Amino acid sequence: MEKLSDLFGDERKKEQAQQAERERELQMLYAEIGKLSTQLNWLKKMVVIRFVGEDGVSCHAQP
Repeated sequence: MEKLSDLFGDERKKEQAQQAERERELQMLYAEIGKLSTQLNWLKKMVVIRFVGEDGVSCHAQP
């Protein structure tokens, strides 16, 4: 009977460790999403500044 409780205890510890690993991975993924979102927004602004101009007038307007 004692070994049976050890078996379930080990299984619970394993499940808890897996859950903790999933939580860590989820946190890393959310951090990566935030980083990539920031980079994307910066790149969008740079495209607008470079090709449209800060004043909203196209820098490459044809005469």
